[in-house]
Amino acid sequence: MAEQKKIVPELKINGKTMRPGNPKAKIWREVMKFADEKKEFTDGELMDKYAKVIALAFGGAVTAEDIMEQVELEEIVPTYRKIYAWVIDVATKKLEQIPNGETPEGK
Repeated sequence: MAEQKKIVPELKINGKTMRPGNPKAKIWREVMKFADEKKEFTDGELMDKYAKVIALAFGGAVTAEDIMEQVELEEIVPTYRKIYAWVIDVATKKLEQIPNGETPEGK
C-alpha cells in the first residue's frame, strides 16, 4: 500500500508562504472545541474564530488580526479545513502507534 501524502496546511501572507511546525496538543484541543461549538456562533464570531484557530496553528508567526487583514476571504475557511484535517491526521497517526494493552486469555 502506498503511503499517503502528509497533509500540511499553508498560509500565504504578503507574498510569503508559511507552513506550521508540528501541531501541539493546544491546537488539537482548540480545533476539537471549535468543531463542537461552531453552531453557536454568529457569522462574524465564526470568522473571528477561524482566524484565531489558524493563527494558533501557525504558532504565533501570525495573529488573528493578520489573518483577517491579509488573507483573502475565500481562503479563510479552506485554510481552517486544511488545519482541521492536518491536526486530525497527525493525532490519529500518533494514536495508531500506541500499542493496545494485552488482554487476559480466556476473557
